[in-house]
Amino acid sequence: MCCNTDKQNKKPSYEIQDIFNLYADDYVTNHRLTSEQKRAIRDISNCRTSKLGFNARECNGCNS
Repeated sequence: MCCNTDKQNKKPSYEIQDIFNLYADDYVTNHRLTSEQKRAIRDISNCRTSKLGFNARECNGCNS
């Protein structure tokens, strides 16, 4: 049975990474952050990009 259901196909308009990519530079400019906070922002912004490798998923039922 394929795990590719309608519920799984619905993506939110924005993901957390999108919000960080849109607003992180301004936030970092206007707030004092620790090095750990800055690293977290960088890592979230780079998540699922070629900078950190890649993320591959495949359905065992239909290979999609």
